[in-house]
Amino acid sequence: MIEVAEKLHLEDNVRVKDGNGVEKRIAISPDIKGILGSNQRKYILDLLRLSPRDLNYPQIENETCVLRPELIKSFKAHKVDKNEQMSKINCNIGTEIQFIENEETPKQKALLEEMAKYIIDETIPSVIKSLKNNGSTYLTNCEGISQAFHEQGLNMRYLGKMYHHPELDNHLHIKIFLERIILTRCLKHLFRMAMRETNIMHMNLMLTRLFNSIFGQKSHIELLE
Repeated sequence: MIEVAEKLHLEDNVRVKDGNGVEKRIAISPDIKGILGSNQRKYILDLLRLSPRDLNYPQIENETCVLRPELIKSFKAHKVDKNEQMSKINCNIGTEIQFIENEETPKQKALLEEMAKYIIDETIPSVIKSLKNNGSTYLTNCEGISQAFHEQGLNMRYLGKMYHHPELDNHLHIKIFLERIILTRCLKHLFRMAMRETNIMHMNLMLTRLFNSIFGQKSHIELLE
């Protein structure tokens, strides 16, 4: 794991206490598990903590909001261009993982805060520029928008911030397209939640009600109430 940490520029000296209160050194995060397979190969499981937290979403309920590898790569290049040193990334900051802080912890937290600011100040405007200049490539469907976002390391959870960005005030066609993507993704989550909670015997009735509630005329919706 130390070798993995070095390649990904992650903290390889995380100090935690085990169940007996004994201090242990862990590379990257105690949430990551390593196993030795029957073929004698080593495998790493639970890889969420290989990615640092996105501190634009600091709430614990958003603990799975992490930064994409493309964003981290872009941020590293940004630091190199500015000839600035970069601390090792601590993927435990902003999570419920209990670790022993040291003199590097404030620097590492400041680094994540800087990366969060980089998303707002640099990445979102850069993606907007790509949408303006390459609309025929990206403004086609959900996959096109996802490609535009992910190429620069931007998660789709930033759709709302993108939509409200002042640089799009005079680009109504992009805003309308983003509205459709937002609506589609919201409906996807709504349908999935409803289908999980509905007995298979009543699935057709549930889907009929949902489709009519969303797309039906007002008179038809009133009949369903």
